[in-house]
Amino acid sequence: MERRDDIELIQLMTAGNDLAFKMLYDKYYTSLCLFANKILTDEEAAIDVVQDMMVWLYEERATLEIDNVKSFLFRAVHNRCLNVLKHQKVERMYAEKFQFSADEAYDSIDNIINATETTLKINSAIDALPDQCKLIFKRSRFDGDSNDEIATQLGISKRTVETQISKALRRLREVLGKN
Repeated sequence: MERRDDIELIQLMTAGNDLAFKMLYDKYYTSLCLFANKILTDEEAAIDVVQDMMVWLYEERATLEIDNVKSFLFRAVHNRCLNVLKHQKVERMYAEKFQFSADEAYDSIDNIINATETTLKINSAIDALPDQCKLIFKRSRFDGDSNDEIATQLGISKRTVETQISKALRRLREVLGKN
């Protein structure tokens, strides 16, 4: 009897009878919401799915051919719930990807800041070296001169060059906290 009543309601609804739609809506709305909520475990989302399906049903009422109304409505809600779950999965995936990218960006910024701070400390420590020590260290490390070349150019012993470079490196380790 129920199936026959539903078919009559659909026939009246497709003929433009809004009261028939309201009767169908009132009859199934609550059970469809409960069904959707079991799938989505989100009451608001479940209500949205059912309301969206009902709006679609009303808008398409003139072209519908439904044999089993109850089955049709529950299948339509089920499919829409699956679409919502798929969409939520995609949103989570992009949110995780964005979070990972943001974390990487923050790490990169931290690395740049740390490198800049370290460079400033090194330059400051080099500038604080005695003049001859500073000159020897810069020629050795920045100009790429060998200890022999530096000794010859400055007219000092190779051992003095080695001592001055050791002194500079010791000072840099102290400044950088790597004793």
